[in-house]
Amino acid sequence: MNKEVQVQFDADAYKEYIELQDAVVEKRHCSTNPSYEQLLSSINNAIRNIKANPFHGNLIPRKYISKATMNRYGTD
Repeated sequence: MNKEVQVQFDADAYKEYIELQDAVVEKRHCSTNPSYEQLLSSINNAIRNIKANPFHGNLIPRKYISKATMNRYGTD
């Protein structure tokens, strides 16, 4: 059963993701490791893995998710 999976970023995280993409396109260099290209590649790999298997990674038990987080992201 192949169900379409949509990955959504927090507004701040999405803004940073776009800035990272722009930095890679403009070939800006970062003075620390890892480089912008490595970071972008890792994020894109994680997105690809989540789309392939939504249960990829570490699942957090519900008891550890605060009410503020539930309200902020509209999750249960």
